[in-house]
Amino acid sequence: MMIKHGSLFALSCVLLMGLANAEVVVVEGRAALSGDISTDRDRAIDDAIKKALLMSGVQVQGRTFVRNGKIESDSITMSSSGNVKSLEVLEEWDGGGFYFVNAKIDISKASSCEQGSHYGKSVFFSAFQRDNPGTSVAGKLSNVDKEFSKELSSRLYRAYSVMVSKNSHILLPQSEGELPDAPLSPATIIRAADDYKSQFVVAGSITDMSMIHPEKYFNSSATRKIAESVKTGMGKLFGNGGDDYRLRNISFRMTLYDGVGGAVVFDKTYAGAGIWDAGYTEEVGFGTPRFWKTGYGKVTSDLMDSAMNDLGKKLLCQPFMIDVEYLPAEDWVYFPAGVNQGIKVGDVMSLYFKKSLQVDGVSGTSEIKATPIVLKDMNATLSIIQAYPSYSIAKSSADLRGGHRYIAVSW
Repeated sequence: MMIKHGSLFALSCVLLMGLANAEVVVVEGRAALSGDISTDRDRAIDDAIKKALLMSGVQVQGRTFVRNGKIESDSITMSSSGNVKSLEVLEEWDGGGFYFVNAKIDISKASSCEQGSHYGKSVFFSAFQRDNPGTSVAGKLSNVDKEFSKELSSRLYRAYSVMVSKNSHILLPQSEGELPDAPLSPATIIRAADDYKSQFVVAGSITDMSMIHPEKYFNSSATRKIAESVKTGMGKLFGNGGDDYRLRNISFRMTLYDGVGGAVVFDKTYAGAGIWDAGYTEEVGFGTPRFWKTGYGKVTSDLMDSAMNDLGKKLLCQPFMIDVEYLPAEDWVYFPAGVNQGIKVGDVMSLYFKKSLQVDGVSGTSEIKATPIVLKDMNATLSIIQAYPSYSIAKSSADLRGGHRYIAVSW
């Protein structure tokens, strides 16, 4: 059944992650009636395109100017890594002061985008648990659970100026009854994002740190290990070194989640192998200077850089979305992001109403089935009137209600 009034923009499990395996979306666009049907129709189609590109993770920049509650101008600028291949208007109508279109849009997505919203994203990093703890015994690398995410978040911060919360001792719980390699439940992610005031959540696991040739490694004498080191060096010099029995696996999985709806934005496993040229019983520890000097540490570092760059580029492509709170006594909106994220007085963002859908068989308290989240486009804006390091104060162009949940969005 088609919704004729209002603009419900369902994000639920696809919020921010885009339509990874789909290119065709059907969305509703609308524009305030101005008396010129042709112009109103074009603006409604632009609105539909903007929403379709947001759903697919493509960069969009929209700007709406409002004075005394009336829209004076509304523009859309697309600078995306994807293109609209085709657009078909399925239905169009007017009502309630708006012109509506229901459009089927085919989006061609490139592999990456250069830049999304310029505001700094905030990310919470949880601990990376070991799937096979026994494989971390050599070199006493059991501290990898905490140190891995701490190191990864530090690299991300330095390279992409992302605000990170490094509570790497926190291990997010897997839902009861879920498979070990299943994504964390939306309810778990939403709770973590709320607790640590972050827009995104990164979680993962260390899947393998085993020796590739364990029998040869454990049965070798110190003299043989020295000889193997010389052999490997000569092999690299002449290009015929063969397979070093000190080779050790490194494999980890990293998942980026959207903190608003709990959806998976990015999920990838990284794997390689490096020479463990430290002692078996040597207390090396993960992330120490000694660890990074080993051949194994250098391979691990390269993989972490690859993961960090994938993560940074993916975050740059995402819109800036953050929960805000209406303060009725002052008629202000509390905005939990400030100068540190690039917010300044005079900035304007779109405002959405956040609600949970009541779906039969889905409980909002279930760890496995989280209530779907939808955002209702209010056709309103938030204007920043005060900006502080970690928070801001804004005014809304629309009347708000205390106790309701709202989200500010910048493309």
